[in-house]
Amino acid sequence: MKRNPIFRRDELINARSLTLPLLVTLLNGGLSILILINLFYIVSTAELTGEIAYQSFLRIYYIAALLELLLVLLLAPALAASSVASERDQRSLGLLLTTQLTPADIIIGAGAEYLYGLIVQLLGRDKLFGIETPGYDKIRAV
Repeated sequence: MKRNPIFRRDELINARSLTLPLLVTLLNGGLSILILINLFYIVSTAELTGEIAYQSFLRIYYIAALLELLLVLLLAPALAASSVASERDQRSLGLLLTTQLTPADIIIGAGAEYLYGLIVQLLGRDKLFGIETPGYDKIRAV
């Protein structure tokens, strides 16, 4: 049975988009559980000794911040790869490769729409945003 190519492409895009949020949720959930276990240990130690170890709370904060930074650094290439894959699916990657753009320019440009969408979600749609002469026409729709 031959499948509709449009349905197949949408199926691939949806399959890619579910994996990344699930991975982020699992990593953040695991980090939250580790932090809660460590906080429970600190509080139980404080109940036994009567002293609160503020350095331990600060250490937890630094570890969590470092792990979140590493998570963002590891996910950035995955987001760019997903954007480049969607360019390939839209059959515009071949056109990009014939230009004088460097691979870094293509990756940055391909991930721009996704990153702008994240910024809008973070700050809210009710705000007015200004950017400097966008070379990407679809940014006005975001």
